[in-house]
Amino acid sequence: MLLTALLALTLLIGLLAIGGYFYLRNNRSVQWTWQDPLTAVDPARVRADLAVIALLEQPGGSLVQQAVQASEPDTAYAILVHNARSSDAERSGSAQLVGRAFEQIPAQDLAALSYQQMLDVAALSPIMADPMRAQVSLDAARGLVRAGLPDAAQPALQQAEVLARYSPLMAPVQRQDVARQLQAIYRDLDQAQQAAALDQLVREPRGTPTSKFVRGPFLPQFASALVTPDDLQRAIDERKRQVFEFLQAWDSGDAAQIEAGRSRLAGALLAEDRLRRELLPARDRTALELSEKTAVALDHAQWLALKYMVGSGALGFAIVPEWGQALGQIATDLRAAYDQVFSLYRDQAAALANVDDARAARVEILRQQNLLGRLGLYPGYDEAALGKALEQAQRDANDILPLLVRMESWGGGQVFRIVETFD
Repeated sequence: MLLTALLALTLLIGLLAIGGYFYLRNNRSVQWTWQDPLTAVDPARVRADLAVIALLEQPGGSLVQQAVQASEPDTAYAILVHNARSSDAERSGSAQLVGRAFEQIPAQDLAALSYQQMLDVAALSPIMADPMRAQVSLDAARGLVRAGLPDAAQPALQQAEVLARYSPLMAPVQRQDVARQLQAIYRDLDQAQQAAALDQLVREPRGTPTSKFVRGPFLPQFASALVTPDDLQRAIDERKRQVFEFLQAWDSGDAAQIEAGRSRLAGALLAEDRLRRELLPARDRTALELSEKTAVALDHAQWLALKYMVGSGALGFAIVPEWGQALGQIATDLRAAYDQVFSLYRDQAAALANVDDARAARVEILRQQNLLGRLGLYPGYDEAALGKALEQAQRDANDILPLLVRMESWGGGQVFRIVETFD
């Protein structure tokens, strides 16, 4: 009888825990509030044997897809938000995949947070092509509507419409397609007036004439191909080898083997970190061109982002406990590393022969700085100060920029979206 009672009590506690989990994930306000994406990572729900593959530095999109296919959306989310090497196109596609996976649970807050990242990328990316920018905006809007946040979808819808009407880089068929998708979404939201306002654009998909043209993107040319020293490459190869050793130990299920594998992997990571710090001054000195120095600085920042991921526990396992204890210092180092990257970007922008190109490049740099901040990859991000700096740079270059990015209050936070004019 006692055993039966204990089993029943255990089952009841389990059911209450599961119910509490779903309650906390779905009981929320209908008002949207921006959240740092990294703060939503739950290490306890990350599957270590999937997340640790991030240390192999394979394409982030494929790792996210693997985790989603394994029905591990929390793992996919952790890989998504901590990957500093993803392109903007890859990140937006992965965010949509993760958002869809969270909808199936359902975990609508995390789904909405994934779609928030898509909107930030579409608005702030300095390199994304406008047709893709418009489509990502539409997909983010649909996701936010499905997450029960139709009001939060409005900036994304407005952004897509601005691109369809005013972007000089969209063909008529692309403008028409965006307008039709917008109409369908507005009708689903019972916003007939907004849908009807797009009728003419559907019939005559011509953009508004402008004498301005898109300059750049400049940032890709500001960082040349990275040259990795032989001894560092050997350390990288050893780290990757230890990842596979750890995975084999994990598959064994033997606690002693797992700990031994973790210890060896930690040793490889610590050795690589020491070597990187020792080599950094020499790598910077031997880089003669600014673009070469930028490549080295960017590689250093991306390593620190990976180090932060390990230290934060986002791999689902405390691989390097020392880094967990030093997480604040790692964040400080990461901020300083990106500040160095942005400084080198600004030096190259100032060196451009064409004055207008230099002004446009400065805007690109500030867009990238704000984007990294919104994605949680730029610790200590001052949204108010950098948002104002971006606005001022755009006002200074208003005579050459066909479209602008505006920061505005929305719901319980700030959003960035593309507009035709600040007025």
